[in-house]
Amino acid sequence: MTDAPDAHAVSWHWEDSPAPGSITPVVEGVSLFRLPLPIRLNHINVYLIDDPDGLVVVDAGYNTADCRAHWDTLLAQRDLGADPRVICTHYHPDHYGLVGFLVERYGFRVIMPQTEWIVAGFLARAGDDQIARASQDFYRRHGMDNARLNQHAGRGNAYRASVHSVPPDYTRIADDDEITLGGRRFRAITAGGHTPEQLCLFCAADNLLLSADQILPRITPNTSVFSYNAGANPLGEFLADFSKFGALDNDTLVLPGHDRPFRGVKRRIDALVSHHDARLEDVLGWCREEARTACDLVPLMFRADLDLHQQMFAIGEIIAHLVLLQTRGQLERTEHDGVWAYRAT
Repeated sequence: MTDAPDAHAVSWHWEDSPAPGSITPVVEGVSLFRLPLPIRLNHINVYLIDDPDGLVVVDAGYNTADCRAHWDTLLAQRDLGADPRVICTHYHPDHYGLVGFLVERYGFRVIMPQTEWIVAGFLARAGDDQIARASQDFYRRHGMDNARLNQHAGRGNAYRASVHSVPPDYTRIADDDEITLGGRRFRAITAGGHTPEQLCLFCAADNLLLSADQILPRITPNTSVFSYNAGANPLGEFLADFSKFGALDNDTLVLPGHDRPFRGVKRRIDALVSHHDARLEDVLGWCREEARTACDLVPLMFRADLDLHQQMFAIGEIIAHLVLLQTRGQLERTEHDGVWAYRAT
């Protein structure tokens, strides 16, 4: 963001980060509602859009008592209108966790991409044993030792606890659809990588992008392979789908799911691509030295003090890099006693 005020200027600076539960006007008719998260990434940005048909919220926050209380406080003071809607950008629990709460308690209608709806429903309903077995098989294949396998199995279905409930129905929004919110016409841009069909919304008239977690100003969105998307190439999708944002320029005001609104989206996309190019070169170099499993690469790519939640994302991110390099023909995969290792071709 520049310091010079203009029609799109944000009314706060990062040094004065919004407090949990606070509402900060961003542009006319759009406000940022900051909610806390019980993880290292300690907040999420929910966006409130004033619409004559009813309040529109983009994303819902994590299923915690704190977040539910913040919603109760906010919505007790608001006229929800005849058709309140919650637009969920993707299935991750910090975005989807309280969608069901808003539906059940306040009568919101759900709008989200179909794949995100399906994955959220599957994960929220899966049993502990089902998730534990799939995770153990998956991580064992990628070189995890028995001690850590047992730790991960003990987590069961952590996703289910982070989600309030699964709504009974939803309205689908797909890539290139248009939707009017608060008098602005937005075009849907869906992108893979972070999740299969993450939703971003772009208003060309006001040069305004709600970018969810696809484009964040300072951190790199996680692009992981997990047991439930084991055949996917999320990093390849993530990099390829930046082409969908080609019409944007550096004056676009970006409203991300975390951190602060910013400008300079083309520079940020270039930085994200460069970051992954460098990571791919690192992985390729390590696999030239010797064949490596995904778990072999964790201490090389990440710091040592990762908790279980962070380990899961670290391994998933490494597998995504290995898969992309294998897809490009730069790595080959070997198997020994059911464990996969990768070496440079």
